Amino acid sequence: MTRANTATMVRRSIMWFRRDLRLGDNPALLAAGSDGVEVVPVFVLDPAFASAGAARLEALHECLRSLDASIRERSGTGLVIRSGDPSVVIPALADELQVRTVFVTRDYAPYGRRRDAAVKSALEDLGVRLVGVGSPYAVPPGSVRKADGSPYAVFTPFSKAWRQTGWNAPEDPPGDDFAWRGAASSGPDEAIMTAASPRSEMFEAGERAADDRWEAFVRGGLDRYDQRRNFPAEQGTSLLSPALKWGTIHPRQLLACLDGSGNGERAHTVFSAELAWREFYADVLFHRPESAWHNLDERMNAMRVDTDTAARRRFDTWTAGETGFGIVDAGMRQLAATAGCTTA
Repeated sequence: MTRANTATMVRRSIMWFRRDLRLGDNPALLAAGSDGVEVVPVFVLDPAFASAGAARLEALHECLRSLDASIRERSGTGLVIRSGDPSVVIPALADELQVRTVFVTRDYAPYGRRRDAAVKSALEDLGVRLVGVGSPYAVPPGSVRKADGSPYAVFTPFSKAWRQTGWNAPEDPPGDDFAWRGAASSGPDEAIMTAASPRSEMFEAGERAADDRWEAFVRGGLDRYDQRRNFPAEQGTSLLSPALKWGTIHPRQLLACLDGSGNGERAHTVFSAELAWREFYADVLFHRPESAWHNLDERMNAMRVDTDTAARRRFDTWTAGETGFGIVDAGMRQLAATAGCTTA
């Protein structure tokens, strides 16, 4: 791959969407289009997605459709969809479009960090920068530390420090003068739906759907969240987990509507604490990536764990919601069907 004469390059950048499939409150997108730079919106269907369940793939598919539609409303051009290894696809697209910079929302998860390091290296060979801006979290992982600089391993002290650290206010979406740019590409790839489950009302996805769901929850459920969330027969949660997963809404957009001080409305404090739990685990995984598969507390290694064929059958029975314990089975079937959107 060769780089064209930089003197002839236009002022153009790529916005590589990942877990930030929205236009509002997206600092990386705003940075990509600063000073009138043309922005090519891109999403890469990474082979790593192949291991995702059908419900999660359906949610992703609908989020991409929504993002594509939102961009078309503003620009007449849509989301550029490419499939393959991002460390190959992104540099190839950068070379094709003669861009100087690829913008992303920083990814703090183990796979995302490895992927971005590989993409950054490949882009540097072309003289292109990979620039990370913002985070999928209100407080970026690694930011909340003890007085001695070490990370927290217990939630309660982490959550107190997390609230004290605070977060920025949400940012507005790009204005009418934002310069979108297209590329030769198909729209959202139907191949992502090959293993998708039947459509469900819970899979109404995308930025507008997330905003509407949050507004409805604020009007009709938030003030009783601390009580209703514990009753399975009631719809007492926000159903926003998939939206947070794919970034069709940012946690600070939710926190901006709450009294997050820990001293105000109890329901608000309990809800913000659930967001803090999400950020705590992201922080733990950032510092201790091995904890995805191994005990964070090594003392737990002494605990006996069954790993034989019978244990695996029991595990499969549990995940399928077929244990015979009604409350357990109902919860597992709902999780499987909704990609976990009953939490938070």
